[in-house]
Amino acid sequence: MFWKGVWGYLPANIVQGVVGFLTIVLFTRLLSPEDFGRYALAFSVMTLAHVAVFSWLEASMARFWAAESGASLQGHFASLYRTAFGLSVMFLVVIGVGLWLWPTDLLFKTALAVGLAGAPARCLMKLGQERFRAAGEVRKAAGFDMAVSIGGLVIGVGFALAGAGGAGPLLGLGLAPLLAPPFVLPGEVKEARGGRFEPERMRNYALYGYPIAMSLALTVVLSSTDRFLLAAFMDEAAEGAYHAGYSIAKRTLDVLFLWVG
Repeated sequence: MFWKGVWGYLPANIVQGVVGFLTIVLFTRLLSPEDFGRYALAFSVMTLAHVAVFSWLEASMARFWAAESGASLQGHFASLYRTAFGLSVMFLVVIGVGLWLWPTDLLFKTALAVGLAGAPARCLMKLGQERFRAAGEVRKAAGFDMAVSIGGLVIGVGFALAGAGGAGPLLGLGLAPLLAPPFVLPGEVKEARGGRFEPERMRNYALYGYPIAMSLALTVVLSSTDRFLLAAFMDEAAEGAYHAGYSIAKRTLDVLFLWVG
């Protein structure tokens, strides 16, 4: 099983590395420096929001799946997915109101709205993917990873060519996960059939998953605060140039350690 996972996830990590590199190369040429800077800032906010709101569910799916069976497994799926749907509705309402009230640049607001709106779909995809990982279904987990990575790049490039500016790459990141739920959700809903939402279960899941999510959120904050300072004290073009160089420099190590992890 160990080596199955090591070699099974290698293609997905190679694809992630190539897509990450092409994302920088293509969008620094298709977007203006200012638009690329807006994309980089919005991507940081989108990542932080996803981690803070949804990552604890994904961690709990992976951690507790193996210990469940029968009716308990149905409760596991029902509780996680009903919580995910409820959080998604609240998340979309909050970001809609927040962005409407936030007096910031319209282009940046548009790019940020596009990226954040895709977070619920990405959560549903990740829940299915974590279940596949926990079940040892390496091919399915890696396949969804590769499809969404490539799809996000292709869709983003298409919108950038159409003149969407900094929102182009984020449209790719937001729309690509929407391709996965039709293939994931039917099987997940079937697993949840007969189960019900269990508050005590979700409390235990939150006690496990949220500290993990907060540690990940801290990592995101530490790695992205400099971008906001650059944008505030210089401009978005300078921040975009920094993001491009920084991302290319660290991408190889990211892919290597994600694979080993």
